[in-house]
Amino acid sequence: MHSSRNNETRYYLGIDKTGWIILAATFFVAAGLMQFGLVKHIVGYLNILIHEFGHFLSRMLFGYPSIPAFDFREGGGVTSYTTRSLWIMLLPLGGLIYVLYLIRGHVASVIIIVTTIVLFLLLAFTNGHDYLCIWAGHGMEVLIGGLFLYRAMSGSAVINPMERPVYAFCGWAMLMHTATFFFKLLTDDVEMIQYRMGKSYVENDLVKIESMCRGLSVKLQCILFVLLCLIIPLLAFAVNLFFKRIREKGRESFDSFE
Repeated sequence: MHSSRNNETRYYLGIDKTGWIILAATFFVAAGLMQFGLVKHIVGYLNILIHEFGHFLSRMLFGYPSIPAFDFREGGGVTSYTTRSLWIMLLPLGGLIYVLYLIRGHVASVIIIVTTIVLFLLLAFTNGHDYLCIWAGHGMEVLIGGLFLYRAMSGSAVINPMERPVYAFCGWAMLMHTATFFFKLLTDDVEMIQYRMGKSYVENDLVKIESMCRGLSVKLQCILFVLLCLIIPLLAFAVNLFFKRIREKGRESFDSFE
């Protein structure tokens, strides 16, 4: 017995009506609350936590034992890492090879995993992994912000309805905080000078990249990250719409089979 389509949740471009309301409302709420120092401070520490996790995860993937921590002396955070141990790389590489074995019968999936393995090895044995590990801090902030927005859009695997507005608020607030940071670096000379000075024991991320590649100036990287902050909500929307279409096709195939 099929349920009436009148009782089904209606989606508009892959997002239900409640989702659109949540996304719009939390955008303005986040923009308003981020003007208050306490809220901005809390979101800032959330970003620091995710930023350092990005450095930690990327370094571990490429064989560098790492420890992320808050920097209570000079502010922000810091991820310490030691000499590379290549055996640590065997863990993610072994995982990819195992996944390749499991999906060996699906050609498209095999191509994706093989490409991932080749890319991983190319990065691991070139300077590419150093660039990636340095960018992984700010990159993880943007990525997790987009992931939170995706969870709010999709509503999938949500146990408590309050999760969706919380995800949406955190996603918007994190992206606003990150975009504001880079925009201020671009437009405020004093902020740029302070950033270039770094900490007493380490240079800041974008300055490290600039010293490794003169073509990637701090200002150019700021522009790229601001653009990424603007693009990631659209990317989350596209991913949600893509998976929604796949689920719809799967449901139609199941209905026709019945």
